[in-house]
Amino acid sequence: MKFVKFLVPTLLAVVLVFVLNTELKLGEIKVPPLGSLLSPFTGFWQNAEPKQINWDKDVKLDGLTGKVTVQYDSRRVPHIFAENEADLYYMQGYITAKDRLWQMEFITHVAAGRASELVGEVALKFDRTQRRKGLAYAADKAVSYINESPTSKLVMESYAAGVNAYIGSLTDASLPVEYKLINYKPELWTPFKTALLLKFMSDGLSGMDKDFEYTNALNLFGKEMVDLLYPDRSSGIDPIIPLGTAYNFPVEGIDTPLYEIPKGIFHSSIFDGPERENLGSNNWAVSGTRTNTGFPMLASDPHLGLNLPSIWYEIQLTAPGVNTYGATLPGSPCVIIGFNEDVAWGVTNAGMDVRDWYKIELVGEHKYRYEGEERSITYRYDTIRIKGGADYIDTIRFTHHGPVVYDERFPQKGNATPLALRWTALEPSNELMTFYTLNRAKGHADYLEALNYYFCPGQNFVFASHTGDIAIRQQGKFPKKWPEQGRYIMDGSSSKYEWQGYIPFEQNPYVLNPPRGFVSSTNQHPTDSTYPYYYAGYYEYDRSRRINELLGVDRKYTVDDMKQFQTDNYSYAAKDLLPFLLENLDTTNLEASHQEIYAMLKDWDYVYTANSKPATAFEMMFDTLMILVWDELQPYDEKALARPNAYVTIQFLKAQPNHDWVDHKSTEGKEDAAQLLNIAFKLGAENYLDWKANYGKEPEWWRYKNTTIAHWVPSLKAFSRQMVEIGGNRHILNATDGTHGASWRMVVSLEDNVKAWGVYPGGPSGNPGSHSYEPFIDAWAKGEYYELVFLKEPQQTEQIIFTQTFTK
Repeated sequence: MKFVKFLVPTLLAVVLVFVLNTELKLGEIKVPPLGSLLSPFTGFWQNAEPKQINWDKDVKLDGLTGKVTVQYDSRRVPHIFAENEADLYYMQGYITAKDRLWQMEFITHVAAGRASELVGEVALKFDRTQRRKGLAYAADKAVSYINESPTSKLVMESYAAGVNAYIGSLTDASLPVEYKLINYKPELWTPFKTALLLKFMSDGLSGMDKDFEYTNALNLFGKEMVDLLYPDRSSGIDPIIPLGTAYNFPVEGIDTPLYEIPKGIFHSSIFDGPERENLGSNNWAVSGTRTNTGFPMLASDPHLGLNLPSIWYEIQLTAPGVNTYGATLPGSPCVIIGFNEDVAWGVTNAGMDVRDWYKIELVGEHKYRYEGEERSITYRYDTIRIKGGADYIDTIRFTHHGPVVYDERFPQKGNATPLALRWTALEPSNELMTFYTLNRAKGHADYLEALNYYFCPGQNFVFASHTGDIAIRQQGKFPKKWPEQGRYIMDGSSSKYEWQGYIPFEQNPYVLNPPRGFVSSTNQHPTDSTYPYYYAGYYEYDRSRRINELLGVDRKYTVDDMKQFQTDNYSYAAKDLLPFLLENLDTTNLEASHQEIYAMLKDWDYVYTANSKPATAFEMMFDTLMILVWDELQPYDEKALARPNAYVTIQFLKAQPNHDWVDHKSTEGKEDAAQLLNIAFKLGAENYLDWKANYGKEPEWWRYKNTTIAHWVPSLKAFSRQMVEIGGNRHILNATDGTHGASWRMVVSLEDNVKAWGVYPGGPSGNPGSHSYEPFIDAWAKGEYYELVFLKEPQQTEQIIFTQTFTK
C-alpha cells in the first residue's frame, strides 16, 4: 500500500513534467511547452508592467556616438532628441523595438513567406504565395538601390543597429509574450527587413487587380456586359483634381495595337488583394483664406486594417536639421504621416492598377517564347523551413515580365496555365528618401523634391505649409498604357502588350492652390476624362462627394470642423438608394412589424451613428439587394468573377430597371428593379427582426457591425478588442466597418507655433500586459482627439512624465 501511495503521485509528477516540457499541438498550431510559459521566472507573468514607468534613467549603449535624450509625455509618446542623424535613427530603432519588436518581426516573417517557421505546414501554401509574388526578391533589389544613396544607407543601418541593441538586451524573461506563446526568439534586424516591410505595404495597398475576373467576364458575357458591370469611369464622379483643370503639357503618343484576350476561364487568385470596399482613407488641406486662424489646416486619416498592436507608432524625432512628429511604421525609419514646424503632409491610397498578368508560353522546362524566339528562363530556389517538418524547396521561374506565379508546380485550382506578374512594386525604389525629405521640408519645393523619390504604392500626397501653400499630387511610378491595357490577362509572347514607359512624375495628377481654396482625396478617381493618359484602378465614389460638399461651403473653417469631418457618419450611398427603394415599395400589405421598420427608415437621416437602428436595417436590405441583383454571377463562384461595386449597382438599377440582369433567376417570371427592391426590403426586415430575437438586444448599428481591433494573430482573442462602440461604415468619411477603420487621425493647424491633434485605436506598447497597450481606443471610438505635444527641445513640464538619457 505504501508503494502504491508513492507510485501514484510519482506517475502524476512524471506526466506533469512531460506535459510541461513537451511542445503540444492544438489543431494545426503548435503550442510551446507549458512549463516555460508558466514559469514564474521566464513565463508570461514577467510581461506584466506597472502603470508607472520605472525604467533606468541613464542607459549606456555602445552604438551611440553622442548623447540622446528621450522624453515621454503623459500618453507615453517618445520624443527623441539627438546630436546627429546616426544617433537619431539608432534611437528610433531602439525605442520602437522596445515597444513593438514582435510586431515588426512577425510582419516581416509574413511578408517574406516565413510563417511556416512559426506555425508549421498549415502556412506552406501562404508562404509559397508570398515568395512567388516576389516580395523578398524585390526587397533584395531595393536594398542594393537604397545603398547607392549614402544618406539612406546611413539611416537604414543606424535604425537596424538600434533595433539590434534592444534585441541584445533581452533575456528569456523580458521577451515579448508572443515569442513565448509561439516558442521562438527574435533574430537580428537588417536593412533588408525594413525594405521588406515597405514592400509589404506596397502589397497591401497596390497588390490588387481584377485581370482574372474581367478576363472571365469578357469570355463569359461579352464586351457590352463588361463595360456595363465594370466601367472604367462612372458618371457623377468628383475627382481629386478639380473638374475643368487644364492639362497643358506635351504627351508622347502611345501606340494602341490590335489585341486579343486569352480564351478560357481563370480560377480565383489564391492571394486576393485588399478588398477595396473595406479600405478607405481621407486627406485634405484648406487654405488659410478659408480658416479662422488665417493659416492652412491639414487633415489625414488613413483607413487600414484594425490591429493590436496598432499598425502605427507615434513619435517625435529631433536632431540638427530636423524636428518632426507623427505616425511611423514600426520597422521603418522616419515619420510617414506628420508635420514639422513649417509643413504637414498626409497620404491616401491612389488605387491605380500597376499590376498586370501575362500568359507565358513555355518551351520545354527552361525556355519561353517571345516575339517568335526562345528566351531563357531564370530560376530562384527558395527554401521554406517548416516548424516540426522537413524543409520545402520551391522552384520559381522568372521571365522578363516578372515571376511566374502560377505554373504546373503551383496551379490555380488545377489550372496550370503559366502566368507571370508585372508589378511596379518589384522594381528597385527608395521610398525612404521621400519621408526623410518630407521630415525636413521647409516649403512646397521640398515637397515636390521628396515625391520624386516615391514609386510604389501609388499615394495621394496632400500638403500644406506655414507660408500658405496647399497642394496634392497623386504620386507613383505609373505605366503608360493604351486604353484597356492591363484590364485583362495579356499575351506574354508578344511585345505589343508591353508597357510603353512611365508617365513623367511632373505629369502625374497634381494641383497647387486651387481657386476653391481646398484640396482633398478619398481614394476616388484622380482626374476627369480630359487627363491625357489612360489609367484604370479601384476607386471610391461616395466619400469624395461628401467631403467636397462639406469643404465647399463659403465660411471660415476651424480645427473642430476638421475633427468633425473625419468622424462624419453621413452616407451618400444611403441617400442615393433609400429614397428610390421607398418610392418603389408597396406598403399596402406590409406586416405591422415591417410597417414599423418602414416608418423608421422613412425618418432616417442617412447617418450611421453607433446607436442607429435604421442604419442596421438599411444595411441588411442593401446586402440582400446586392445578392439579388448579381445572382447571375453566383453559378461561377468557382471561377474568378467580381461583383460590381455599390455605386455602379445603384446607378444600374435606376438607369436600367428592366434590364435582363435585374431579374432574379431563381424565381419564376421576370422581376424588375421595383420588385427586387420590395423583395430586398422584406428579406432585410426579416433579418432585422430575427437578429433582434436571436440576440435579445436592439439591433443598434455598432452591435451588428461588431468592429473588432484584432491582434495580428487573430486566434489570440484575449489580446484583441471586440465590439467597439463606434459608428461609420464603408463609403462614409468615418469608414469604419467590422475590421477596418481610421488607423491614425491627425489634424494640423500651421500657425506661427504649429498645433496638432491626433488619435489612433491602440497605444504605444505592443505588450498586452501593459497599461499602454490600448488606452486610446475609447477616445478614438468617440471621435475625441489628443493635443499632440510638439517640443522644440527637451523640457521639464507637467506634460513630460519621464526622461531617459542615453550615452555611449
